[in-house]
Amino acid sequence: GVSPSHAAPLAFLEYDFKPVAPVIHPDVANTFPSTDGHPMVLSKENANRARGAVWLLSGLGGTQPALFERLALASLNKYDLGGTYNTRQFCSQALANACIFALGRDGSPDAIMALGRIRRRIRDARIAAQVDKTMQAAAAAVGMSAIDLEETALPDFDIGPEGWTECIDGNELTLEIKAGGAEITCTSPSGKALKSLPAAVKSTEACKDMKAAADEIDALLPLIRWRLESSWLGHRKWPLENWRERYGEHPVARAVATTL
Repeated sequence: GVSPSHAAPLAFLEYDFKPVAPVIHPDVANTFPSTDGHPMVLSKENANRARGAVWLLSGLGGTQPALFERLALASLNKYDLGGTYNTRQFCSQALANACIFALGRDGSPDAIMALGRIRRRIRDARIAAQVDKTMQAAAAAVGMSAIDLEETALPDFDIGPEGWTECIDGNELTLEIKAGGAEITCTSPSGKALKSLPAAVKSTEACKDMKAAADEIDALLPLIRWRLESSWLGHRKWPLENWRERYGEHPVARAVATTL
Protein backbone atom coordinates (compact mmCIF):
# COMPACT_ATOMS: atom_id res chain seq x y z
CA GLY A 1 0.00 0.00 0.00
CA VAL A 2 0.91 3.67 -0.34
CA SER A 3 1.12 5.75 2.81
CA PRO A 4 -1.08 8.89 2.97
CA SER A 5 2.00 11.14 2.86
CA HIS A 6 3.10 9.54 -0.44
CA ALA A 7 -0.31 9.47 -2.08
CA ALA A 8 -0.54 13.06 -3.36
CA PRO A 9 2.86 13.35 -5.13
CA LEU A 10 2.57 9.80 -6.45
CA ALA A 11 -0.92 10.42 -7.85
CA PHE A 12 0.29 13.63 -9.49
CA LEU A 13 3.24 11.96 -11.18
CA GLU A 14 1.39 8.82 -12.25
CA TYR A 15 -1.93 10.24 -13.39
CA ASP A 16 -1.96 14.02 -13.67
CA PHE A 17 1.38 14.71 -15.28
CA LYS A 18 0.39 13.57 -18.77
CA PRO A 19 3.05 15.26 -20.95
CA VAL A 20 5.73 12.86 -19.73
CA ALA A 21 3.76 9.66 -20.15
CA PRO A 22 5.68 6.97 -22.08
CA VAL A 23 3.44 7.50 -25.11
CA ILE A 24 2.02 10.98 -25.53
CA HIS A 25 -1.46 11.06 -27.03
CA PRO A 26 -2.24 14.05 -29.29
CA ASP A 27 -5.26 14.90 -27.15
CA VAL A 28 -3.02 15.91 -24.24
CA ALA A 29 -0.63 18.00 -26.33
CA ASN A 30 -2.00 21.27 -24.92
CA THR A 31 -2.89 20.05 -21.43
CA PHE A 32 0.17 21.79 -19.98
CA PRO A 33 0.89 24.76 -22.29
CA SER A 34 4.56 25.47 -22.88
CA THR A 35 6.30 28.81 -23.12
CA ASP A 36 9.27 27.27 -24.93
CA GLY A 37 7.89 26.91 -28.45
CA HIS A 38 6.68 23.29 -28.47
CA PRO A 39 3.68 21.75 -26.64
CA MET A 40 5.79 18.87 -25.34
CA VAL A 41 8.61 21.05 -23.99
CA LEU A 42 7.57 21.82 -20.43
CA SER A 43 7.30 25.39 -19.26
CA LYS A 44 9.41 26.32 -16.25
CA GLU A 45 6.30 26.43 -14.04
CA ASN A 46 5.15 22.93 -14.95
CA ALA A 47 8.67 21.50 -14.70
CA ASN A 48 8.94 22.97 -11.19
CA ARG A 49 5.64 21.36 -10.18
CA ALA A 50 6.82 17.95 -11.34
CA ARG A 51 10.27 18.37 -9.76
CA GLY A 52 8.60 19.29 -6.48
CA ALA A 53 6.52 16.12 -6.56
CA VAL A 54 9.63 14.01 -7.28
CA TRP A 55 11.62 15.64 -4.48
CA LEU A 56 8.71 15.33 -2.05
CA LEU A 57 8.22 11.66 -2.81
CA SER A 58 11.97 11.02 -2.56
CA GLY A 59 12.30 13.03 0.66
CA LEU A 60 9.46 11.10 2.27
CA GLY A 61 11.32 7.87 1.59
CA GLY A 62 9.19 6.87 -1.35
CA THR A 63 10.77 4.14 -3.47
CA GLN A 64 9.42 4.42 -7.00
CA PRO A 65 12.40 3.60 -9.25
CA ALA A 66 10.27 2.47 -12.21
CA LEU A 67 8.28 5.71 -12.13
CA PHE A 68 11.38 7.91 -11.76
CA GLU A 69 13.09 6.06 -14.62
CA ARG A 70 10.07 6.48 -16.89
CA LEU A 71 9.83 10.19 -16.09
CA ALA A 72 13.56 10.74 -16.62
CA LEU A 73 13.61 9.06 -20.04
CA ALA A 74 10.45 10.83 -21.18
CA SER A 75 11.86 14.15 -19.96
CA LEU A 76 14.98 13.56 -22.07
CA ASN A 77 13.00 13.26 -25.31
CA LYS A 78 14.05 16.04 -27.66
CA TYR A 79 11.68 18.12 -29.77
CA ASP A 80 12.29 20.40 -32.74
CA LEU A 81 11.62 24.03 -31.93
CA GLY A 82 12.26 25.17 -35.50
CA GLY A 83 13.74 28.59 -36.15
CA THR A 84 16.85 29.58 -38.03
CA TYR A 85 19.12 27.06 -36.31
CA ASN A 86 16.60 24.19 -36.13
CA THR A 87 16.93 24.07 -32.34
CA ARG A 88 16.14 20.87 -30.45
CA GLN A 89 15.27 20.93 -26.77
CA PHE A 90 14.62 18.39 -24.04
CA CYS A 91 11.08 18.01 -22.74
CA SER A 92 12.56 19.03 -19.38
CA GLN A 93 16.19 18.55 -18.40
CA ALA A 94 15.38 19.92 -14.94
CA LEU A 95 12.82 17.17 -14.34
CA ALA A 96 15.24 14.52 -15.62
CA ASN A 97 17.87 15.83 -13.19
CA ALA A 98 15.42 15.57 -10.30
CA CYS A 99 14.56 11.96 -11.20
CA ILE A 100 18.24 11.01 -11.48
CA PHE A 101 18.89 12.58 -8.06
CA ALA A 102 15.93 10.69 -6.57
CA LEU A 103 17.18 7.37 -7.97
CA GLY A 104 20.64 7.99 -6.50
CA ARG A 105 19.11 8.89 -3.16
CA ASP A 106 17.07 5.68 -3.22
CA GLY A 107 20.18 3.56 -3.78
CA SER A 108 18.24 0.27 -3.95
CA PRO A 109 19.20 -2.40 -6.50
CA ASP A 110 16.17 -1.48 -8.62
CA ALA A 111 17.17 2.19 -8.54
CA ILE A 112 20.78 1.42 -9.52
CA MET A 113 19.63 -0.72 -12.43
CA ALA A 114 17.30 2.09 -13.49
CA LEU A 115 20.24 4.52 -13.50
CA GLY A 116 22.22 2.02 -15.55
CA ARG A 117 19.43 1.75 -18.13
CA ILE A 118 19.15 5.55 -18.35
CA ARG A 119 22.92 5.79 -18.81
CA ARG A 120 22.88 3.28 -21.67
CA ARG A 121 20.02 4.98 -23.50
CA ILE A 122 21.18 8.60 -23.49
CA ARG A 123 23.79 10.22 -25.71
CA ASP A 124 24.03 13.67 -24.13
CA ALA A 125 27.48 13.98 -22.48
CA ARG A 126 26.27 16.26 -19.67
CA ILE A 127 23.44 13.95 -18.62
CA ALA A 128 25.71 10.91 -18.92
CA ALA A 129 28.26 12.57 -16.62
CA GLN A 130 25.53 13.36 -14.09
CA VAL A 131 24.30 9.77 -14.08
CA ASP A 132 27.88 8.51 -13.63
CA LYS A 133 28.42 10.93 -10.73
CA THR A 134 25.13 9.87 -9.12
CA MET A 135 26.02 6.19 -9.38
CA GLN A 136 29.48 6.81 -7.91
CA ALA A 137 27.94 8.67 -4.96
CA ALA A 138 25.41 5.88 -4.35
CA ALA A 139 28.23 3.32 -4.47
CA ALA A 140 30.42 5.33 -2.09
CA ALA A 141 27.53 5.49 0.39
CA VAL A 142 27.66 1.70 0.75
CA GLY A 143 31.45 1.42 0.49
CA MET A 144 31.63 0.02 -3.05
CA SER A 145 32.77 1.07 -6.48
CA ALA A 146 30.13 1.98 -9.06
CA ILE A 147 30.87 -1.12 -11.14
CA ASP A 148 30.64 -3.38 -8.05
CA LEU A 149 27.30 -1.80 -7.20
CA GLU A 150 25.96 -2.38 -10.72
CA GLU A 151 27.13 -6.00 -10.63
CA THR A 152 25.36 -6.69 -7.34
CA ALA A 153 22.21 -4.96 -8.61
CA LEU A 154 21.95 -7.10 -11.75
CA PRO A 155 18.44 -8.63 -11.70
CA ASP A 156 17.98 -12.39 -11.91
CA PHE A 157 14.31 -12.19 -13.01
CA ASP A 158 13.64 -15.14 -10.66
CA ILE A 159 15.06 -17.49 -13.30
CA GLY A 160 16.11 -20.92 -12.06
CA PRO A 161 18.79 -23.29 -13.39
CA GLU A 162 16.40 -24.67 -16.03
CA GLY A 163 15.20 -21.27 -17.15
CA TRP A 164 11.83 -19.62 -16.67
CA THR A 165 8.78 -21.72 -17.50
CA GLU A 166 5.09 -20.82 -17.60
CA CYS A 167 2.18 -23.16 -18.36
CA ILE A 168 -0.59 -21.37 -20.26
CA ASP A 169 -3.68 -23.35 -21.29
CA GLY A 170 -1.54 -26.49 -21.49
CA ASN A 171 1.15 -24.75 -23.57
CA GLU A 172 4.60 -24.64 -21.96
CA LEU A 173 6.37 -21.34 -22.47
CA THR A 174 10.09 -21.30 -21.61
CA LEU A 175 12.67 -18.54 -21.52
CA GLU A 176 16.30 -19.62 -21.79
CA ILE A 177 19.32 -17.34 -21.73
CA LYS A 178 22.18 -17.97 -24.11
CA ALA A 179 25.26 -15.89 -24.86
CA GLY A 180 23.56 -14.46 -27.94
CA GLY A 181 20.39 -13.44 -26.15
CA ALA A 182 17.21 -14.59 -24.47
CA GLU A 183 15.12 -17.14 -26.33
CA ILE A 184 11.44 -17.90 -25.77
CA THR A 185 10.14 -21.29 -26.92
CA CYS A 186 6.67 -22.79 -26.75
CA THR A 187 5.55 -26.41 -26.58
CA SER A 188 1.94 -27.45 -27.28
CA PRO A 189 -0.09 -29.61 -24.87
CA SER A 190 0.82 -32.60 -27.04
CA GLY A 191 4.54 -31.89 -26.62
CA LYS A 192 5.12 -30.45 -30.10
CA ALA A 193 7.57 -27.56 -30.41
CA LEU A 194 5.72 -24.59 -31.94
CA LYS A 195 7.39 -22.26 -34.43
CA SER A 196 5.33 -19.30 -33.24
CA LEU A 197 3.33 -18.42 -30.15
CA PRO A 198 -0.43 -19.03 -30.29
CA ALA A 199 -2.52 -15.86 -30.15
CA ALA A 200 -4.14 -17.02 -26.90
CA VAL A 201 -0.68 -17.30 -25.33
CA LYS A 202 0.59 -13.96 -26.65
CA SER A 203 -2.29 -12.06 -25.08
CA THR A 204 -1.63 -13.30 -21.53
CA GLU A 205 0.11 -11.22 -18.90
CA ALA A 206 2.54 -14.07 -18.21
CA CYS A 207 3.71 -14.02 -21.84
CA LYS A 208 3.97 -10.23 -21.89
CA ASP A 209 6.05 -10.30 -18.69
CA MET A 210 8.35 -12.94 -20.18
CA LYS A 211 8.80 -10.93 -23.39
CA ALA A 212 9.57 -7.77 -21.41
CA ALA A 213 12.19 -9.67 -19.39
CA ALA A 214 13.69 -11.12 -22.59
CA ASP A 215 14.02 -7.61 -24.07
CA GLU A 216 15.74 -6.35 -20.92
CA ILE A 217 18.06 -9.35 -20.82
CA ASP A 218 19.01 -8.78 -24.46
CA ALA A 219 19.99 -5.22 -23.53
CA LEU A 220 21.99 -6.38 -20.49
CA LEU A 221 24.07 -9.14 -22.09
CA PRO A 222 26.31 -6.83 -24.22
CA LEU A 223 26.97 -4.71 -21.12
CA ILE A 224 27.95 -7.80 -19.11
CA ARG A 225 30.29 -8.91 -21.90
CA TRP A 226 31.83 -5.42 -22.07
CA ARG A 227 32.39 -5.40 -18.30
CA LEU A 228 34.17 -8.75 -18.36
CA GLU A 229 36.30 -7.97 -21.40
CA SER A 230 37.26 -4.56 -19.96
CA SER A 231 38.19 -6.13 -16.64
CA TRP A 232 41.17 -7.83 -18.27
CA LEU A 233 42.63 -4.47 -19.26
CA GLY A 234 42.27 -3.20 -15.71
CA HIS A 235 43.55 -6.45 -14.16
CA ARG A 236 40.41 -6.56 -12.06
CA LYS A 237 40.03 -9.35 -9.50
CA TRP A 238 37.07 -10.76 -7.58
CA PRO A 239 36.99 -12.88 -4.45
CA LEU A 240 35.80 -16.33 -5.52
CA GLU A 241 32.53 -15.97 -3.61
CA ASN A 242 31.77 -12.65 -5.37
CA TRP A 243 32.59 -14.12 -8.78
CA ARG A 244 30.23 -17.03 -8.24
CA GLU A 245 27.43 -14.80 -7.00
CA ARG A 246 27.76 -12.15 -9.72
CA TYR A 247 28.77 -14.27 -12.72
CA GLY A 248 29.33 -17.99 -12.32
CA GLU A 249 25.97 -18.77 -10.72
CA HIS A 250 23.96 -15.72 -11.79
CA PRO A 251 21.18 -16.84 -14.19
CA VAL A 252 21.77 -13.91 -16.56
CA ALA A 253 25.50 -13.18 -16.29
CA ARG A 254 26.62 -16.80 -16.45
CA ALA A 255 25.36 -17.01 -20.06
CA VAL A 256 28.25 -14.70 -20.96
CA ALA A 257 30.77 -15.74 -18.31
CA THR A 258 30.74 -19.41 -19.28
CA THR A 259 31.65 -18.59 -22.91
CA LEU A 260 34.78 -16.58 -22.13
